[in-house]
Amino acid sequence: MRTKFVMVRLNEVEYEQLRRYAKRWGISMAEAIREAIRNLINFERTISIPLEDGSMLVINERGQFVIKKSKD
Repeated sequence: MRTKFVMVRLNEVEYEQLRRYAKRWGISMAEAIREAIRNLINFERTISIPLEDGSMLVINERGQFVIKKSKD
């Protein structure tokens, strides 16, 4: 299989949340991003990943990352 390179632009908050997610599951940032993209392609819908602080990392069909804060 050939390897293709992709650049992902994340803001500081998105980066930190994704880094925490990767650390919690013991995977690299690249693997966390690949996992999110695989889920998005496989399900063709918005993916929501719960984060430690109760907020959600939401990835829409276009691959855009959004952090949804909890309303507590």
